[in-house]
Amino acid sequence: MKSKSIEPKGAGDKLLGFIVVSLIWVGIALYLGWTAHVPNTESGCSSGTFSCLTANEWGDFLAGVFAPVAFAGLVVTIWIQSDELRAQREEIAQTREVLKEQAQHAEEQTKILLNEWRETKEEKNKINFNLLVSKLRALSREQAPHIVAVTAKGQFEVFPSIKNSNLSDERYLPILANASSQRLPQILQANACNLMNADDFVQIYRFAYNAEELIGTMSHVDRLVAQTLKLDQLISNMEKLIPLDPQLDQLQGHVEARRRRLEREKSAVLAV
Repeated sequence: MKSKSIEPKGAGDKLLGFIVVSLIWVGIALYLGWTAHVPNTESGCSSGTFSCLTANEWGDFLAGVFAPVAFAGLVVTIWIQSDELRAQREEIAQTREVLKEQAQHAEEQTKILLNEWRETKEEKNKINFNLLVSKLRALSREQAPHIVAVTAKGQFEVFPSIKNSNLSDERYLPILANASSQRLPQILQANACNLMNADDFVQIYRFAYNAEELIGTMSHVDRLVAQTLKLDQLISNMEKLIPLDPQLDQLQGHVEARRRRLEREKSAVLAV
């Protein structure tokens, strides 16, 4: 939106009026000066009043004629400048309003772009989350029977096999998390173990870890849905086995990073 330039009202008319009045005044003064005195023939001055004036008289005459003109010019100048200042103030006020509207428009556009960016990012994170969950589900279904903890008290499946292969992610993962909780006590009693197919265990943990990290970056509705998958329970169960097998030392950094992240999230919730 562009502000309209405000011109002083009547500046040209005031100037023209001043010139006209000044010319009339000078004309009247000249006429009065010519007719005010009768030429004195005795002094040899017979060609008119002005020819009889001395230098001092000419100065007095011109001062008397042009002093009012100068004063009137000063008044008109101040009058015009006052109008110009008033016009400038009005223009500044209009400019301020335009800048205010532009700032509001820019703020609204920024909010729209920010919301679009946030929605795009949330949608992208949701896609990545679902991809990780699908990989987690597929790998755990395939390798669960082969990930076995060998302890002094026997061998135990870390992830029990789930016979129903038609379960969706929303139903399969909570069952997997609950089932893994049932096997933990027997494994933990040994205080040490040796995992068969430890690489698959590591991969499953990383899928779950990366998926859980994305939950906080998704929309509120998607977060609520993601929380029903019980990834936190599954990861916590797996983390209890990490200290028991040296093959899993590579995950210690993940465990510490997750602990710090959960503490930050808890502090943020308490702050609210």
